[in-house]
Amino acid sequence: MKPFVYAGPSWAKRSFDNVAKNIEVSNLAKEWELPHFSCAKEGSNNLEQVQYVKNTPTDFPIIWVMCEPLVKLTVPDGMFSTNSLYRIYRKKALIKKYLSTPDHLSIRQIINFEQLSAMNALNRPIGLIGGHSDIQDSDIIFFKNITIIDNSWQNFLAKLAGIEHNQYNFGYEIAHRILHGNQDITPTDNLINDIYQGFEFWEELEKKDLFYQVHPNKIGNQEYAKYLKDKVIEFLRKNS
Repeated sequence: MKPFVYAGPSWAKRSFDNVAKNIEVSNLAKEWELPHFSCAKEGSNNLEQVQYVKNTPTDFPIIWVMCEPLVKLTVPDGMFSTNSLYRIYRKKALIKKYLSTPDHLSIRQIINFEQLSAMNALNRPIGLIGGHSDIQDSDIIFFKNITIIDNSWQNFLAKLAGIEHNQYNFGYEIAHRILHGNQDITPTDNLINDIYQGFEFWEELEKKDLFYQVHPNKIGNQEYAKYLKDKVIEFLRKNS
């Protein structure tokens, strides 16, 4: 079995705990104890990860912890590129649609599809894990290079904690950041309610010592890694 490329945002890069507890950080790949090359980076988005993966050995399969697609809307555009004005205009239009459309997830899905398309275009086997964003089976029906290893880290933690929560999860704090940064646009009640409920859910996970603020903590990483390991090995054996 070959080594794999490990990709994703801060959820993939490291666990988070209160610094006062002085707990050593971990991540899923470290817990699996399997040979890998890491591209994971805090604050990165799926399109940045695509570029990082391009610089890795092309015969390695990829284990990808899903970034929140909306992160792309929070990244400043380059001011000196020839198409920067177009990108700025398009991004602002998407933000307006996202905040003002009652079914905000339908607008987010447009962004999600574009990013999954870029990932699929790497033409390499990708084993996808729902992390900062869940991933649904229906999201990948057009993408031959993407396999879902698990749909939702967040719902796994909810089940582990005994919390009644089995719904589609996304990066609630990123949605809140977009809302807060665009106060000239009136958001829908649906979006506000979903963000509020998402923060309440994360707070409940934190009370169960599986989460810290907006990330899984070390225990949340270790428990999910144990749950995933056999699935990851099966994917790697099929694609090595």
